[in-house]
Amino acid sequence: MPTSSRSDSSGRSVFVARQAIFDRQRMVVGYELLYRRSDNSAGVSEAAGEATARAMCDAVLAMGLEALVENKKAFINVDQQFVLDGMPAMGDPSRVVIELGCDVKPEPEVLEACRRIKAQGYGIALDDFGGGEGDGALLKLADYVKVDVQTADGTRTPALSTRNLGRTAAIATRVESGEAFTRAGEEGYRFFQGFFFGRPVVKEGRVIPPQQVCRLKLLKALQDPDLTTQQLEDLVKPDPALCYRILRTVNSAGFGLAKPPSSIKEALLLLGREAVLRWASLWVLSSSTAPGQKELLALSIVRARCSEVLAASGRDSSVAAEAFLMGLCSLLDVILERPMAEVLENLNLPPAMTAALLGEQNPQRELLDCVTAYASGDWTQSTMMAKRLSLDPTTLPSAYAESLRWVRELQAA
Repeated sequence: MPTSSRSDSSGRSVFVARQAIFDRQRMVVGYELLYRRSDNSAGVSEAAGEATARAMCDAVLAMGLEALVENKKAFINVDQQFVLDGMPAMGDPSRVVIELGCDVKPEPEVLEACRRIKAQGYGIALDDFGGGEGDGALLKLADYVKVDVQTADGTRTPALSTRNLGRTAAIATRVESGEAFTRAGEEGYRFFQGFFFGRPVVKEGRVIPPQQVCRLKLLKALQDPDLTTQQLEDLVKPDPALCYRILRTVNSAGFGLAKPPSSIKEALLLLGREAVLRWASLWVLSSSTAPGQKELLALSIVRARCSEVLAASGRDSSVAAEAFLMGLCSLLDVILERPMAEVLENLNLPPAMTAALLGEQNPQRELLDCVTAYASGDWTQSTMMAKRLSLDPTTLPSAYAESLRWVRELQAA
């Protein structure tokens, strides 16, 4: 089991988040690891020299590659000096792709260092690839090229000819909308990175399927503070999959039962009300998610767990359970492809939580925004909001890492 430390060799915390890289079926193939050291004012991961790529590697070793990227590839942005210094061991090299920043020049010693990196089994990506003549020598060694498909003012960059890349795969970055995703696919890009997958896309005339409405009603009923065990059993029993998961959880080694429960009611009593509410909420959301939306579900759970951990560490730890539910529901509009206001009509959430999910500024919304900013690598914003919530910003890395581990354990189960 990897340790929970997120510190580099000098003892300073390292802020680490991840951004998914998708294929054309919107399935995750890897994660770019965004990072900076806590004593560094740099706000973006691309400043690899300032952010200290060595500190990133220390954090990977401390947290464990599996916790960060599961069974996918890890893309790590580095500078020229890091390349020349050589790669430290970071687990399975075939799972790690070294992104060469714009400062890496095709000098003889750099090319030789890249060949050694390749010989160790690591992949190589060229970040902000422009297709210029100077890129040729590095391109021969690259497995991926990353191309920014959006200019600084938000307009589209000229299309790159992907036909001349040979075996090298092109990754379109800063893909911020469904239209940009479609266009990049038509231009020959094989992989895509950006926040397009987390943006709500409302389909006109589309209604929430009856099965999802039933599950939303179950989620709504689970929030009733006066819900009795008998009522909870009546809600759960019509759903065979939910019953199976409850029984499987109770029969796991962690409960150490002398004999299995003889009824759903007995299993519910063994689990306890709070555990049932949490797990049932997770299962309801999981059942509402289409196969191509697995990353949305994972992101929802990361937000939920991270919000819960941070709330529990604050002045009022009693709001932790509500923080979990808020994070869990924060992407329902994207998952169900309906406006959030319409989705929330089918739920019975506390007024403050409903207001937060609709974008109204209150402490719950600030907590969600803090978690969202951290997960997107906006260190400045997440640090500022943590302080506003009277939270220690240095707890953000450990809360996020705990959330990633928790998601991985859920997926493994």
